[in-house]
Amino acid sequence: MPRTGRRVGAGTVMFGGVSWAQHTGIGKVELRVNRGPWQEARLAPGISLDTWYQWQLGIELAPGQYEVQVRATDLNGDPQVEERRPVAPDGATGFHTIRVDVNP
Repeated sequence: MPRTGRRVGAGTVMFGGVSWAQHTGIGKVELRVNRGPWQEARLAPGISLDTWYQWQLGIELAPGQYEVQVRATDLNGDPQVEERRPVAPDGATGFHTIRVDVNP
C-alpha cells in the first residue's frame, strides 16, 4: 500500500496490507476512495484465527488527489468501526486512512 502523501502514476494502483481480529479471524477487507462505495479486496487464506490476513486490491485511479480508507470485517460479520480509539483497554479502532497523489 502506498504510504500517505506518496505520489504514484495514474492507472491501476495496487493497495495491500494485513488485517487481524484476535481469536476471530478476518472475513473480508474493503477499500473506498474519497468516501465512495466500498470495494472488496482479495483476501489470502489465514493460517489460524489468530494470524494476520494478507489482502490486496488494484484500483484504477486518474490523476488527482485521493483519500483511501480500509476496513476489515471479522468472521462473525462485525465490521471495523470508523471511530478512532486507543489500543487500551479493548483494542484500537478506526479505518486506516491514507492520502495519495496520482500523477499523469
